[in-house]
Amino acid sequence: ELMSASLEEPKTNLWKARKEYERYDDLFKQNLATPQQLDNVKADLEKALAQYTVALQKNKAADAKY
Repeated sequence: ELMSASLEEPKTNLWKARKEYERYDDLFKQNLATPQQLDNVKADLEKALAQYTVALQKNKAADAKY
């Protein structure tokens, strides 16, 4: 139970970053966002994905100990 709780925040952050990227991608296609804005939200998405991946790996390592 404790282990799965440690995934909640990275999972939520990843979901939020993905939604934000989708929004800015649409805005960019309509010329309502700059390439820099799109790059910034893409970087946030990649960071969130990396943090989620690390959390998953930590979870698997902890599960393997039991």
